[in-house]
Amino acid sequence: MLLDLIQINVSELSSVLISERDELPEQSGIYFVMDEVDTIHYIGMSINLRNRWYSHHRQEDFDLIKNGKIAYISSMPKHYLKEIEATLIKTFIPRLNIKGKPKIFPQ
Repeated sequence: MLLDLIQINVSELSSVLISERDELPEQSGIYFVMDEVDTIHYIGMSINLRNRWYSHHRQEDFDLIKNGKIAYISSMPKHYLKEIEATLIKTFIPRLNIKGKPKIFPQ
């Protein structure tokens, strides 16, 4: 496996506020949508992290996260992104990745 999941500390990853998502790199990678206490609400992958946020299907939910931010691991091999994303979702079980798309309620 490319990532040692035990070693991932999302609090130490590069990140931007959701409101500053235009600052994301134009590289492939995995991203974590988190709140102000680093609770992971969503995990996704993209071949271009910045472009992914121009029409994200969960944007309404993300905008409700208090002091929300996007942490990311960039420059990852594109052919491993789906496998890594699936493994991370199974490991962290973010609420917005659950089928049926549960909503986040304002805090």
